[in-house]
Amino acid sequence: MRDLRAQGLCGKGDLIAVGTSFRGVVREYLRQPGCRTFAVVDWDNCVKGVIPVQLLDETVFFDVFLVSAPREVDGMESALEVMHEMRHKTAGELMGKAEVVRMDDTVHDVFVRMHRVGVSSRPIVDRNDRAAGDLDLCVRAAL
Repeated sequence: MRDLRAQGLCGKGDLIAVGTSFRGVVREYLRQPGCRTFAVVDWDNCVKGVIPVQLLDETVFFDVFLVSAPREVDGMESALEVMHEMRHKTAGELMGKAEVVRMDDTVHDVFVRMHRVGVSSRPIVDRNDRAAGDLDLCVRAAL
């Protein structure tokens, strides 16, 4: 079996610094509407965790839209205005476990692992756990 690099399946990756504010994470999400998962990285570009976009959507809905019910919030932009008044988690506090794939993993093994946990996107790391890109099975359907 050939590895991810040989298959040409390594995308650029969507990275967020571990100390980024919640508002900053949402702004980045708005800039990258096709993103499914953000890799949270430290100062050395090592992946420390992941933020699935679904979690981000749920957090915005439950923490912003429901809390601000008396105010008019009709989308992500107006939600950003309410956010600056509220205490939110940083990317490091919001992230989940760093479930990553390695550059030398086989396409088959990665597909099986991702399918078992029901995800379609994972960050790819090198031997030093530094972000090397991402694998999004919905975008790279060339498998």
